[in-house]
Amino acid sequence: MYRAKQKESEESVRKLEKKVQSVVRESQVIRESKEKQIGELKKMSDQSTDSLKNEWEKKLHAAVAGMEQEKFDLQKKQTENIQALLEDTNQRLAKMEAEYGAQTQTTEQT
Repeated sequence: MYRAKQKESEESVRKLEKKVQSVVRESQVIRESKEKQIGELKKMSDQSTDSLKNEWEKKLHAAVAGMEQEKFDLQKKQTENIQALLEDTNQRLAKMEAEYGAQTQTTEQT
């Protein structure tokens, strides 16, 4: 009877050891799975951050390019206005020179 109880206890101990080993393996698998998921989530987060950073850099670049184009257009318009003013001034000056020349001729003839 004592041996039967001892054998039964040993059998229970073996079963419990197997259960413990099984639970340890399961917890190891779960831990590895969790670590893998955490790694994947971190990778996704980093990719998302990089994507947002790239998107903002593109928007910033587009805004800077737009401002540079606007600046160029304003400079071009200013140059055109100065050129028109210069041409108008040259025409007036040529007219004044012609009038002065005619006036000088008239004065010399008299």
